[in-house]
Amino acid sequence: IGVMADGYVGVTVNGENHRIYPAERIAELTPEIALMCDNCKTRLEALRDVGLIEEDLAVVNQMIEIYGLLSRQAQALERFVESNAPRDADEFERIRTTVWPEIAGLLGIEE
Repeated sequence: IGVMADGYVGVTVNGENHRIYPAERIAELTPEIALMCDNCKTRLEALRDVGLIEEDLAVVNQMIEIYGLLSRQAQALERFVESNAPRDADEFERIRTTVWPEIAGLLGIEE
């Protein structure tokens, strides 16, 4: 789901960049992405208390971190589309370039 959420944000960004989606549509989509990520994060947090072995707990914690970043990425995109401010673009890019290596590392994808 994390890869799908990252892809969803990417498609949304491309839609905005190429003027396929108007800013209003981006404003509708990004909260949905953030909510989906927040829900996944909440469910994963509940797994912390079920007695997972150390290795599984480490993976769950990494997934929680990724979903938090994906939610923040969606929120940053929404802010940027609304403001068109360079600082908001920089924040979105900073989060985007932070989250993908985390996803790739979890999935064993070489960059």
